[in-house]
Amino acid sequence: MKKICALIFALISTTSFAQDLECPNHLVLFKQFMQEELDLLKHGDVQQLIKYNQKYNYSSRFNRLHNDQYYVNGKWIEREVYESRLADVLDFVREGNYSVTGFKLQPIKANRLISVGEICVIPVEIQTRISGDIELSTNDWIFVRSLKSNKWRTFTYLETVSAEDFKVFFPDFPSDIQLK
Repeated sequence: MKKICALIFALISTTSFAQDLECPNHLVLFKQFMQEELDLLKHGDVQQLIKYNQKYNYSSRFNRLHNDQYYVNGKWIEREVYESRLADVLDFVREGNYSVTGFKLQPIKANRLISVGEICVIPVEIQTRISGDIELSTNDWIFVRSLKSNKWRTFTYLETVSAEDFKVFFPDFPSDIQLK
């Protein structure tokens, strides 16, 4: 009888755990995040991009731990440098040297609850045009949902992310999930 009760409890726990995972229900929202960023690159200004990143970029939650620096391509940089780089990116895009011609969310690679909240790893295929050449790349994006606020943020995994920073961002990231 005890084994049956334990089995029923385990099944109920597993079911309630699975119900807590909301990622599959938010794929449209994730696409909207990406489209909003692309629209800002085309028509926004530096301050709008900063505001967008503060709202949706997961690493921005850690700026205060680094003297209000910003995390870009695996490095923490000062605000002035960050703003200058954003201005350069906007100029590069608006001069017609760079554009995202399409993006596609691939099937969900992993969806788990960890200490930082719900993580949802989705490979994103992005087609870009750089100085006339079309390139196709795929990176894992980690969508992170705070269990307190129920809000989603994004983290694009790049090989430039140091193991130390990644451990701070995701202290108990599952070792069985391979990122690329």
